Amino acid sequence: MHYRTQNPAYAAYPRLSFGRVRGYPMNGTRAPYMTTIYGLFDRALGFDKSGDWTLPQRFWERKDDLDLATPANFVCDCDIIGGNSGSPVLNRDAELVGVIFDGNIESLAGNYVYDAERNRAVAVHAAYILHALRTLYDAEKLAAELVGETKKGTTPLRSGSGTGLAPTSSPTSLADRPLSSASSPRILTSMATGGERLSFFFAFRT
Repeated sequence: MHYRTQNPAYAAYPRLSFGRVRGYPMNGTRAPYMTTIYGLFDRALGFDKSGDWTLPQRFWERKDDLDLATPANFVCDCDIIGGNSGSPVLNRDAELVGVIFDGNIESLAGNYVYDAERNRAVAVHAAYILHALRTLYDAEKLAAELVGETKKGTTPLRSGSGTGLAPTSSPTSLADRPLSSASSPRILTSMATGGERLSFFFAFRT
């Protein structure tokens, strides 16, 4: 490939970015690095269960079954661009921890200039995906397949096996691991925060 005058097309070639999970300054305050299921209900109630913040009825019907402290979305300072949605977010051990679906409003200028203090990639947390599949959508078989569980128990899938997914039997507290869930598999327990590095891989289509 010969790209001496312009960068490669963003959606036609591999894109690899490294960054950290962290919040950012927003409207005179600071946006946190993650949201939780608590926040979903708070927004819905704060807007009278109407408009863009309306929650499906099953959320209310199964509210008592949900772990409201489960992380829902998180942000990191990886450099993304339109077309990267659906790409996996990996931690430093090549374990899946989320899936990109958006960027913050401050990142719109990122097509031309990257601002590390404000540009953020937004991802849905793997803990929320699994918790929703099991608790909201009755898709236990799909959730079990994602974490490598079999009918006889669990089959850990170590990093390097092609998936990076691996279940665990030891719970992890949210206080110790801000981006993990007590009921989630090992793939969720080593998300980097603070100054640690988070590897972000963008899948692509030809």
